[in-house]
Amino acid sequence: MALPASSTHVVEQLLEAHVTFLITGEDGRMAVLADEGGAVVPHRFERGVWQKIPLPEAQRTTTAGSSLGIYFGRDNRPRLMGHREGSTGRRMVYLRHRDGAWQDQRGEIGSLASDGSQLFGVLGEADPELVCKVSGICLLKSRKGWKELAHSISPTAVVRVFGGKGYALTDTGVWRANDRGFDRVGPPASWKSPATGFWVGDDGAIAVAEPAASAIHRLEPGAAGWQIDTSPIVRPRDVAGPPDDRWICGDGGLARGDGRSFSRVGEATLRLSRWIPTSGPGGLAAGPSGVFAVRAAR
Repeated sequence: MALPASSTHVVEQLLEAHVTFLITGEDGRMAVLADEGGAVVPHRFERGVWQKIPLPEAQRTTTAGSSLGIYFGRDNRPRLMGHREGSTGRRMVYLRHRDGAWQDQRGEIGSLASDGSQLFGVLGEADPELVCKVSGICLLKSRKGWKELAHSISPTAVVRVFGGKGYALTDTGVWRANDRGFDRVGPPASWKSPATGFWVGDDGAIAVAEPAASAIHRLEPGAAGWQIDTSPIVRPRDVAGPPDDRWICGDGGLARGDGRSFSRVGEATLRLSRWIPTSGPGGLAAGPSGVFAVRAAR
């Protein structure tokens, strides 16, 4: 059964591009990685304007041959972090965009920096930042300093920050970073195929999106096990918010739940992979269909 269209929210397209990664920053900043003919092309939104910030020739790569994320650091400059396929194997990528150019900034990550490092994690203007090296350690970076953590999460993990704590979503469950390493939060995973997006609430509630099963996995505060719901849209790729303001995006578009039912926000043909709540009612969605702002209807 088709979802009813939302009467409470409207959608506005901000960028037409095949977006593979979206991040927000302070003062309305946004940055994305776009797939342009198979090549990775970063874009930045600042002071109301989108701008392409292409990679230098030596760092250009394809979406198929790389695993990259773009982030704003505490200086509000974009960082590109991850790894790409080079002529001699996997090569580290850690760049900062400054003075109109991408510059190697490996000094920011201390002992994790080497040409062969395969990095993953999450950077940002807020605490904490979490940088991990495949087959190595993780660094938890905050304004209080750096902490080295024992490496115990998969390089395929989805890493995010909620409530000032670093979390990782893996095929075995949800994990939270602490001074020693990572502790699993709640029971082992109930998802059987790769989960691509998740959310952790201030009260400890967790929601996880599993695209292949068109399922949302919920862990309520204090519950002993996961609850599994059929997603209101097919192949959900990200989820956020409490039950009375739950947002789910995926290959079947964007849906919002108010605790009683779900409604469709925008066209059902939208293909979206990332949802980021904003300070007001609504948020930002991005994916192969582009970048969209979702706001309360007037």
